[in-house]
Amino acid sequence: MKHPQLIKTIYGTDDPFHIEFSPDGKYLAYVERGGFTGKLIIHETVNDFRKVSQIFVLHRILPDIAWSPDGSMISDGNVLWKITEPTPTTPRQPITGPWLWMIAPTEVNMGGAASTDVDSLAMVSGGTTTETDIATNGANEGDVVGNYAWAISEIRHTGIDNTYEIDNVTDVINGIGWANGKVRDHSSYALINLHSTTTQNNVNMNVGSDNSIKVWLNGEVVFKNPINRGSNGFQDSFQVNIKQGDNLLLVKVSQGDGYWTMFVSIDADVTYEIPTTKDPNLEEIPHTDATVSIIPLPVESPAVGELFTVSLTLTDGEDIAGYQATIQYDTTALRFVSTEDGDFLPSGSFSIPRKLVEVLFLLHRHQVREVLTVMALSLL
Repeated sequence: MKHPQLIKTIYGTDDPFHIEFSPDGKYLAYVERGGFTGKLIIHETVNDFRKVSQIFVLHRILPDIAWSPDGSMISDGNVLWKITEPTPTTPRQPITGPWLWMIAPTEVNMGGAASTDVDSLAMVSGGTTTETDIATNGANEGDVVGNYAWAISEIRHTGIDNTYEIDNVTDVINGIGWANGKVRDHSSYALINLHSTTTQNNVNMNVGSDNSIKVWLNGEVVFKNPINRGSNGFQDSFQVNIKQGDNLLLVKVSQGDGYWTMFVSIDADVTYEIPTTKDPNLEEIPHTDATVSIIPLPVESPAVGELFTVSLTLTDGEDIAGYQATIQYDTTALRFVSTEDGDFLPSGSFSIPRKLVEVLFLLHRHQVREVLTVMALSLL
């Protein structure tokens, strides 16, 4: 008599029943029951029995499950599901972070899909902080919203082939110290800055979640899936445009009960940074290439007692908020006499008096025209 050989131990949340192999031997299906719902679980019989699907059903006890003769469909007696062969893809690297994190409670028994479009940040802050505010302007570590302060943490993505057992958002929340164990009826907010050296349009962003997910990029909602589901790695893909410079990414995952999971990746050449807030009332000043020149250059030695001037000129500069000029000279041979402002300074501007061998000037924002200032030196 031959002894059976243990091939794989599959761990679930409850005792499985109605265990059925597909006729072609590619899949193993069984049912778990828990709470007021049941779950139909499907594993591949290759790839270490990787779990490929988890279907929530409305009735707690399923009457039975049955495969179609060709193994392409499965039914619980009420609904028929088609089994889709997974398309081989290049492995995607999840964004580990570090991210900036916040959580907020939902209404009781309203976590998950029902809270996807509910602004939980506005609810806990009395309207002083909103999802749109954070998605547009960012946040700082330590900023308080409701009962929590934004905190920095990475998120793990180990065991990607068995993503139902990854409770990685719960891990983050417990690691920060906001909870000790499972959390229900909450929404998590993960914020990160994607920095790009170039503009990159129509790049794929990939996400997965347990339960619902909503994504903002640079203040705009670019994707949402109001769904109650288990995690299965990257479950949704959509295209986004990445601008040159900083791109603020906010991801919301709303959880009802059980596992709390988030996967995010982007097929773009970016670096990940902890974001900080920006003042929406401040206008971003574009970079310009200004040219600074000194006239004359070089300076010919004057006669003893003769005055000579050094002019500092700036061209092709706009929106200059201030400048500093430093002149170094031999105090045993030269004596500082005076400075004069050029004709581009607006009315009301001022200069800070010189210190020792240094002359410092400040000016208001103004387009540069010609000579900034004239400095006179006298030969001792």
